[in-house]
Amino acid sequence: MRFSHLLQSIGDCAATTGNTDVEICDLFYDSRSVVPGGLFFALRGVAVDGHRFLQRAVEAGASAVVVEDATRVPQGVPCAIVADARRAMSLMAAAFYGNPTDGVPLVGITGTNGKTTTTYLLESMLEKSGIPTAVLGTINYRFRDTILPAPNTTPESVDLQKTLRKLVDLGARGVVMEVSSHALEQRRVDGCRFDVGIFTNLTRDHLDYHHDMECYRASKQRFFSQLLAPDRVKPSRSAVVNIDDPAGSQFIEISACPVITYGLGPDARISVRHAVFSTGGISGTLCTPSGEISFSSRLLGRFNL
Repeated sequence: MRFSHLLQSIGDCAATTGNTDVEICDLFYDSRSVVPGGLFFALRGVAVDGHRFLQRAVEAGASAVVVEDATRVPQGVPCAIVADARRAMSLMAAAFYGNPTDGVPLVGITGTNGKTTTTYLLESMLEKSGIPTAVLGTINYRFRDTILPAPNTTPESVDLQKTLRKLVDLGARGVVMEVSSHALEQRRVDGCRFDVGIFTNLTRDHLDYHHDMECYRASKQRFFSQLLAPDRVKPSRSAVVNIDDPAGSQFIEISACPVITYGLGPDARISVRHAVFSTGGISGTLCTPSGEISFSSRLLGRFNL
C-alpha cells in the first residue's frame, strides 16, 4: 500500500516531506524489526523515545517514517509529522489491514474487573446465535481452533489490526475484545470501529501508570465519549453501563451514543432477580423491558437462555 494512501486515514493532520507515493510493505514501531520497504513510527514511550532510533530504522531500509518532533526528520526518506504518532499508527494500521472491524459486529469491554468473564459469556451467546465469534483478551486471542498468545490484554495497534484481519479472514463474523485502560491511553484501539462498548466497574488499579483515579477513569471514559461516536460506517452504536457502580452515572453522562443500563437495582433497564451464585455458575431471572427470562451460566463460559 502506498504511504500517501495510508496518510488519507488520518485526514489533514500531518505535514509531509519527500515523495509520499512510495510503497509500504509493513508497519513497525520497533526499529529492530524494520525491513526494507517498511513504515516506521517513532513513538514516545514511558522510558524510551522512538525518535532516537530513526536513523537505525532508515539504515534498515524503512521507506517512510512518522514522527512527532519536526526537528528530528531524517534525510532521504518521506516523512509525516503528526501531533500524536500513536493515534496515527492506530488509524494507519487499520487502513493497512483493510479495516477489519468495519464489516463485523465488534463489542469492547472495559472496566477494572469482569472483562474476561464477560468476553466468555458473550462469545457463548453469540455462537449460540449462529455468529462465529473471535475473542481477544487477557487469556489469549482466539477463534475456533486458532489460538494466539496474548502478551497484552489489548495488543499494540499494529499487532491488533493484524490479528483482527487474520481472525476475520478465518471466518469470524463477530469479535469480542477486552479494552484495557493502557490501550485507551495509548490509542491502540482508535482504528477499531466498535458497535457496543460495555463498562463493568471501576476500582483502584494501575495507579502506577495512571497516577490517580481521575486519570484512570478518564482513560476509560474516552472509550465512550469518543470511540463510540456514530459515524458513516457504523451509525448505530450502543453503550452498556453498570449503573450500580458509583462511576456509572459519569459514563452515562459523557457517552456519545445511546446507553443501556444494567445492574441489580430497580433503576437499571436490565436487572437480575433471584440471583444464585455457586461453584457451578450463576442463575437467576433476567428482567428486561420486554419481559423476564430465566437464565443459567455454567463453568467454561457457557451461557444458556
